[in-house]
Amino acid sequence: MINQEKEDTKKYLKKSERAIVIKGWIQKKHIPALQNRIKKRFTTYEIDFSDPQEGDEVPVALDNHELIRPFETITELYSLPNYYEIDPTPILSIFYFIFFGLCLSDVGYGASIAILTYLAIKKLKLEGNTKKFLKLLYYCGISGIFGGLIMGSWFGDILNYLPPMFSSLRNFLMQKLALFDPANNPLPLLMLSLALGVVQIYTGIILKFIDNVRKGKLYDGLMDQVSWLFLLTGIILLLLQPPILGRISWIIILIGIITVVSTQGRTKKNIILRIGSGVVALYDLIGYFSDVLSYSRLFALGLATGIIAQMFNMLSTMVNIPYIGFLLALIILIIGHTFNLLISGLSAFIHDARLQYVEFFPKFYQAGGIPFKPFALKTKYIKVEDSTK
Repeated sequence: MINQEKEDTKKYLKKSERAIVIKGWIQKKHIPALQNRIKKRFTTYEIDFSDPQEGDEVPVALDNHELIRPFETITELYSLPNYYEIDPTPILSIFYFIFFGLCLSDVGYGASIAILTYLAIKKLKLEGNTKKFLKLLYYCGISGIFGGLIMGSWFGDILNYLPPMFSSLRNFLMQKLALFDPANNPLPLLMLSLALGVVQIYTGIILKFIDNVRKGKLYDGLMDQVSWLFLLTGIILLLLQPPILGRISWIIILIGIITVVSTQGRTKKNIILRIGSGVVALYDLIGYFSDVLSYSRLFALGLATGIIAQMFNMLSTMVNIPYIGFLLALIILIIGHTFNLLISGLSAFIHDARLQYVEFFPKFYQAGGIPFKPFALKTKYIKVEDSTK
């Protein structure tokens, strides 16, 4: 493996009897360190730095705050951003954290994930992507705790089975502290899920507008993103009950429709084709509403987690066998909640990522970045063989 890495780096090296030329990429923050090392190692040298030129395939190294870094795993599972676009990880981390909590929505399950991953990080000698992934799971566990608090779910409804002396604590944790009761009143949680979907879709459109402005494409940003923001905002205001800004909503919708129809086919030279392309572009409205409806999975997964947990709690109370009944009930609880934790945790992880990849990223993200690989030997264990034998 080491020999292969050496062979791969030869394409960046040119040498003669008296000189060596090395060409490659370096992160800007590491330039001073490189200059100091070269200065200490060589007496005669020349070093030159230049910014990437248009068309260069520039490798990418994500550089985020320590709290955000674990969420780079989600970005990398999809694809790295290319050098010329925005890194979605900081924004993604906020949505992913919130969505996972709504999907798992149980204090007991979230605490179990957080404790197990925390112990693994502290006790095991982990490095690189493995440690980063476990930190992501730790954050997911914390998110699950918050989700459980606002849903009043503690291993389902297991607090209901506590002795009467704990009734005050139970009422505080499951009623006063909880903001939602999805089993008995699901509509508020469903509306929250859809509202979060609207916020994330708007965020994606705004990020694309910012990206266009960064690239000097202000006109494209106004026509392709701001026009849709007008149209979608007008429709949302009109759908609210009671309607807000009634006539103004229609004016906003009309401005959006006119802008979309007149500009989405602007690359066409024929006026009929241009308007026709704009009219066809209005079909994207269906796509936007379909995207919003996809966020109902946050509500569905959160509801399913709680109901399945309650089912196992109820099953454990049906074991009335003398002497061994308590032991069997305990086994049912352990196996049942472990199963539900694994299934619900995996579902939350997958469906949360799906919302990022399918609903959020297509609004602004191009991806396709090449990972930055430093010129260095990556060795953890080295096996030395005696060639004389």
